[in-house]
Amino acid sequence: MSQSKTRKWLKTTVQLLFFVAIISGGLVFAKHFIDTKPRVKRSRPLKQMPRVDVQPVRSTSKTVVLNAMGTVISSRKISLTSDLSGTVVWVSPNFVPGGKVKKGDTLIKLDKIDYELAVKKQQSLVQQLQADLDLEKGQQAVARKEMELMQKTLKKIIKDPKLALRVPQLNKALASLKSQLIGLEQAQLNLKRTTITAPFNAMILDRTIELGSRITTQSALATLTDTDTFWIEAAVPVDKLHWIRIPGVNGTRSSRVTVHLQDGSSADGQVVRLLGDLSDKSQMARLLVQVDDPFSTGKRSGSMPLLLNSYVSLELSGSIIKDVIEIPRSAVREGNRILMFEEKQLIIRTINPIWEDESYLYVKNSIKRGELLITSEMSTAVNGMAVRSLTAGKVSTRIADNRNQFTTGNQRKRDDNSFRGQETK
Repeated sequence: MSQSKTRKWLKTTVQLLFFVAIISGGLVFAKHFIDTKPRVKRSRPLKQMPRVDVQPVRSTSKTVVLNAMGTVISSRKISLTSDLSGTVVWVSPNFVPGGKVKKGDTLIKLDKIDYELAVKKQQSLVQQLQADLDLEKGQQAVARKEMELMQKTLKKIIKDPKLALRVPQLNKALASLKSQLIGLEQAQLNLKRTTITAPFNAMILDRTIELGSRITTQSALATLTDTDTFWIEAAVPVDKLHWIRIPGVNGTRSSRVTVHLQDGSSADGQVVRLLGDLSDKSQMARLLVQVDDPFSTGKRSGSMPLLLNSYVSLELSGSIIKDVIEIPRSAVREGNRILMFEEKQLIIRTINPIWEDESYLYVKNSIKRGELLITSEMSTAVNGMAVRSLTAGKVSTRIADNRNQFTTGNQRKRDDNSFRGQETK
């Protein structure tokens, strides 16, 4: 064999041995890693219980408040007319639409010359009839003396002396005088009626006459509305009426009402009566709420007055319900279901609230005070499922922390006392 072939054979042999060594080493290391790999012990997975927030329910007393809407209307409105015919010669500066007048204020004056003349004429007639009566009384006195003289002379008694004593003539004179006295009173009353005054504290809504107008007893002069009180016609569901105190219906007291105006201010009122029919469209009961002094700015400084025909919101304070459990609305599911925490279980309960507002539902008899209500949001709630109270854990942690702080504080005090004792020694 030549020398070149020998070298080539040796080189191939070395490469083959090197390759075999690498493969063998890899297999040895692989086996070692397989034999020494960590082994995981198999065990049953721990059962995960949902963690929930709970809070104890509490009992309270609640004043029922009904929200309603209403329209402001007049409590008293009249069409002002005159008892006389005449010409308007004076008009009050306040006798304009929107003007306010007090009871007894002069609004209009009529031309009174004709009525003054009528009074003078009646006075003259009364004086004339008074003189006739005086003359008749004198003639009656003369007739009485003549009758007495005749009885003495003839010695006869007149059975019916009324005619002889002119009694019918005297009664006629008296009747005529009384008639004319009545006429005088009527003339004086008409003269007084030429001045037209306000029958009550009022505001002028509109007027139909001007200075110089000729009016009759059929003429409408103006429309007046009472300013002492306004009414609000409020619509309330029929099934909620038993919560409201209505005089003459369920007692003598009235429910208080807070009226919210458009500018954000409020006014106080009270329920005065229940109307006898339902509203046409909504079929709701109608209440009248009285608001006193609707134009006052003393109590509601800087606010707008209560305006007729305005649409306002009301809060009617009704009866007080005692010893009721309040449930937050956020804890209520499907309208009337709540989740309770009992012995580490979730219990679903159905409630029938006797009252509810924007924040709470109020329940009576079906829940006891101190029971734990689940307030957490839960995607799935199954009756009887096991749950953990997250709130209870926090409470326990706080108690433990307080105990640790107390123990640490006492230990520090003891250490400080020992150190001070050593210094003293």
